[in-house]
Amino acid sequence: MHNLRFILVLTLTILVGSAALFGNRDLISPQLQHKLIETKSDDLIPIIIIMKDQYDPQVLLDQSVYLPRNEKRSHVIEELKSFAEFHQQDIVGSLNSYMHSDLVKDLNPLWISNVVACKAKHEVIYDLAHRDDITLIDHDEMRKMISFEKTKTFDPTTREITWNVIKVNADDVWALGHTGDGVVVSVIDTGVNYNHVDLADHLWTDPGYPYH
Repeated sequence: MHNLRFILVLTLTILVGSAALFGNRDLISPQLQHKLIETKSDDLIPIIIIMKDQYDPQVLLDQSVYLPRNEKRSHVIEELKSFAEFHQQDIVGSLNSYMHSDLVKDLNPLWISNVVACKAKHEVIYDLAHRDDITLIDHDEMRKMISFEKTKTFDPTTREITWNVIKVNADDVWALGHTGDGVVVSVIDTGVNYNHVDLADHLWTDPGYPYH
């Protein structure tokens, strides 16, 4: 009986100690938890810290809806910057302290959505998980929003419809009779391939500006 009580007390002590050491795991995203496992404790991990307090977009809209257009933009920017600066003041101060010990680098407070970006070592991330003014700590990584399937062969000369047209279901819109006939499209970027089979006989040109 005494041995069982000792084991229970020991287990509880370990659990409490782990919680104190690693903070609230719910604040650390699954992606970041995985990154923490596969990296060393001294590695700097790019993270995004999402603050709990967020500006209510409806309130912001109500404040600026009747403002002249030239004042609306400056009002929104000023409000969001002031809001973020106020709510990030404490955490930015803490992260600046970590920077002196080389535990944090590339600190970048962002005001549009009230988040803070930086690179931090493991102990900093676990310390941040103790805070009550954060809603999530996520791994700042490149993520693909659309999955791409690999094809074994590709012959653009034999494919009637290009893959990107199918991807956005444009061919389904054509089937409904919406072909875009009569619509003039202007392209302003690095240019287009005017020899492409879909463009060669559909170009609208001016003799004074060849190939424009």
